[in-house]
Amino acid sequence: MRKTSWYSFLNGDDLRASCMAGAPDRMRLVFNAVYSEQVRVYDVARPDSAKGATLSAQVFGEGDLLELRHVTGVDSLLDPWRGRKAVTELTADQWATLLATLRQDGLDQPPPQGMELDSTDFYWVATGCLGGKTVFNAWQRRSPRYEALKVDDLLFAWDATGVPVARWQAVQRGSFEAMRREQFRFALRVGPTGLIDGPALGGLGQGF
Repeated sequence: MRKTSWYSFLNGDDLRASCMAGAPDRMRLVFNAVYSEQVRVYDVARPDSAKGATLSAQVFGEGDLLELRHVTGVDSLLDPWRGRKAVTELTADQWATLLATLRQDGLDQPPPQGMELDSTDFYWVATGCLGGKTVFNAWQRRSPRYEALKVDDLLFAWDATGVPVARWQAVQRGSFEAMRREQFRFALRVGPTGLIDGPALGGLGQGF
């Protein structure tokens, strides 16, 4: 799989490469709500530490997700013809609330090493550069950490795309929905500071 891929974007490789002392604060939060059905990306940039931040929300539905194979970075992913996009300006207080909520949700805690993020399930991945240091964490559905999340409600409230948030729904084995989920199934593994290997499982070699 090419370095310039969805996996690389999800891992925040572009953010990591530019994260150093004096770099502007930036966060990327991705909500995988079954990869073949809905993915929501929240990219928050604060170029001026004395001001607020810009939240770029992008929602991909079933018809957009095949294009994620060709992602080459945030500029490529956020092309206006991909998915539904909306930009919201956050105040300095809202930025502070976002960071406080993320820390309450465990952003600064060690990531759950070894946890597999299954594309056919729900999970959040957060990567960013704060104070010149890279931050990373992940939350998977059916875990106490995921159930306790607060940042999702915050981001959904600021999301101006108008696209309803997907809710978890089990599918019947053998149904079209189940087969489609399996067709695009892959897993990513969480390491101590990021995603530590490429996708595995399912039909990734053909579909990713």
